[in-house]
Amino acid sequence: IAGYGSYALSDMFTLNARAEAVHGSANSVISPVSTNIYELTLGVTIVPLPKSQYLSSLKIRPEVRWDHSEDPLYRGYTSRDQETVGVDVIYSF
Repeated sequence: IAGYGSYALSDMFTLNARAEAVHGSANSVISPVSTNIYELTLGVTIVPLPKSQYLSSLKIRPEVRWDHSEDPLYRGYTSRDQETVGVDVIYSF
């Protein structure tokens, strides 16, 4: 199951959120696990030049993601949590 939300602060900034829950399994030699996994991502879409004829479709999207499992699945099956930071740049034409 997943939920998405966005809120436009201005022509330049939009806040984004995503939450997911999934029942998954990780079959590994170390530890076969079947568990519930949860994810929360928060980010912002930045349009640096929203009024530019040629660059208004340029988007920069930094985000922070947190993953949680009911069983240790991350960092070599030693942690229930994992954090990720990412950014992408999109130019539509």
